Amino acid sequence: MKDSIRKAHLASVTDRFVRGQMDRRSFLRAASILGLGAGALGMGLGRRPFYGISQASAQEQELKPSAEITKWLSDVGKPFAGTTLRLATESTPPSNAIATQLKQYFEEATGIKVEIEVLPLEQVLQKLTLDVASSLGTYDLYYIDQSWAASFSQDVFDPREQLKNTDLAMPNYNIDDFLKPLVDGIAMYEDRMVGVPYDIPIFIMQYRKDVWDELKLPPPATLDDLLKASAAITDAKGPNMYGTSGQMKSGHYSLECDWTAWLWGHGGSIFGPDGKFTGNDEAGLAAMAYWDKLK
Repeated sequence: MKDSIRKAHLASVTDRFVRGQMDRRSFLRAASILGLGAGALGMGLGRRPFYGISQASAQEQELKPSAEITKWLSDVGKPFAGTTLRLATESTPPSNAIATQLKQYFEEATGIKVEIEVLPLEQVLQKLTLDVASSLGTYDLYYIDQSWAASFSQDVFDPREQLKNTDLAMPNYNIDDFLKPLVDGIAMYEDRMVGVPYDIPIFIMQYRKDVWDELKLPPPATLDDLLKASAAITDAKGPNMYGTSGQMKSGHYSLECDWTAWLWGHGGSIFGPDGKFTGNDEAGLAAMAYWDKLK
């Protein structure tokens, strides 16, 4: 199938899905055939773990660029004054902060107008597929899910090429500062960088030092250490305090986030080398058993 025909079909099925004319199962089947990784949408997305943080919430914290950055924007942006940039993005904390606070400073410094549409993720996909399939060029910038990288890798420029223009490159900005495994996992397809990593959901462990000190618990070095410490905290302080927390709401997208953390921690993988699901192999089942004990 020609790429142009594939994208036209993809635009059509996405539009039907967003309009409620196609159920999720049918959409995922059609999208998969057309080469779109739509796993996030398939988990009942529309509202991801951070989706409840609204534009109003984003306004509660005052954000302002430094005087140095403002001057640089003013200098480098002068030739483009009067230009309009259009962005379609999912509603996320960084996107809402840009839309409600930082955009005004950028516009004042550069004279460039910025139009931002903050949307549920499936509507971003709808606009992107229609825009690309019809070659409309309605938007200049898109927030895309990493699972879409392969589908649109030939429709975007590699940001590394743009950064070679030292007249426009932000001072001290080094794209190699991003963790390579992160870039490889969410921003690369084959040898092309599809976009700049943004709104990056990395899991890290944080713990209440006061509670751990009180119970004389050492910082965990292994998953078994974490399990034992969590049980000790729950035994000592439950039910008002539990030893660990998790994103465990039934049917919610966040379940996948927690599950993959423990899956990878047990040496498992979602897919095998042949592309088939392996989350229910020995390592996957061990991860589920661990997760069940941890909660």
